[in-house]
Amino acid sequence: MPRLGATSTGKVGPLTPGQVRHLARETNRPQLKGRQAPTAQQADWFIAKIKASPVLLTGSTTRWRYAWEEVVLKDDNTVITTATRRASGTDATTYAINLCELCQAGASPTKVGPGVTISTIPAGFTLQPIAANTCVIMYAMRRASGKQLFCFSMPNAIDGSCSANFAGGGGGGGGPVEEPI
Repeated sequence: MPRLGATSTGKVGPLTPGQVRHLARETNRPQLKGRQAPTAQQADWFIAKIKASPVLLTGSTTRWRYAWEEVVLKDDNTVITTATRRASGTDATTYAINLCELCQAGASPTKVGPGVTISTIPAGFTLQPIAANTCVIMYAMRRASGKQLFCFSMPNAIDGSCSANFAGGGGGGGGPVEEPI
């Protein structure tokens, strides 16, 4: 029997069970031999949990770097960490960045991801980093310089407290409550 993939000079007929197994094994085998870490076009993804408190990036008030650890999704839709998991280390190169925060460059951006104008955020509210224990799809890739990059994309919450109460208590803005039309 000719090897699968070998040139055949005869008619090609139905595959034998052995050829089907060989084809499945070769198709499912990881093709990583000789390949370096994934490039931006070959991103490796996995589920990760954000750990601890994020750290503000130098020169920014609305961008953070995030500590993380890889988790596995269990059959009951909960996550667990494993001994073989990937995780951010103690150096800044293994921390993750949030792609939604990229437009928030500089010390005083005018918009925050995804497209919220800062001047429209009510007094007493601020942009929040992604909270600890949030699960995200994490991507491992390379920057244009070749350095390792871990990133995810999730909109930041805007949270805070109101300074004035509605009539009758219960918090809220300073004006009367109107019925919707």
